[in-house]
Amino acid sequence: MNKHRVRAFTIMEVSIAMLLAAVVIGITYTAYSIIVRSYLSYKHKNEDMMVLFRVDELLKKDFARADTIWKSDKGIKFKDSTGMVNYEVDSDYIVRTSTIIDTFKVKIVAESLNGIICCRRIKPDG
Repeated sequence: MNKHRVRAFTIMEVSIAMLLAAVVIGITYTAYSIIVRSYLSYKHKNEDMMVLFRVDELLKKDFARADTIWKSDKGIKFKDSTGMVNYEVDSDYIVRTSTIIDTFKVKIVAESLNGIICCRRIKPDG
C-alpha cells in the first residue's frame, strides 16, 4: 500500500476562499455599477449643456451680424448682408434655417416675464 499523502486544501478552506471571492466580486460589481451610472449621468448633462451652448452661440452670432431683426409667427428672423436666418421655435425643438438647417432638440419649459425662454434638451428616448 502506498503511504504517500497528497497535500491539498480541505473542503472548509476552499469554501471560505470561494465565499471571500464572491464578496470581493460583489463589491467590485456594485462599485462598477455606481461608477457607470455616475458617468452616464455626467455625459448626458454635458450633452444637454452642449446643445444649449450651441443654440446660445448661434443666436449671439446672428444677433451681432443682423441688420434687421423681427419676430415672426413661429420665431425670430434675422436679415444681414449675406442673407436671412430664421429660427422656428416649437415646444419640442428649435429649427435654425440659413444656408443649412440645424435642429436642436430642446423642450421649452417656461417663458419668464422678461422674455427669456428657458429650455432643456429632450432625451433621445423621449
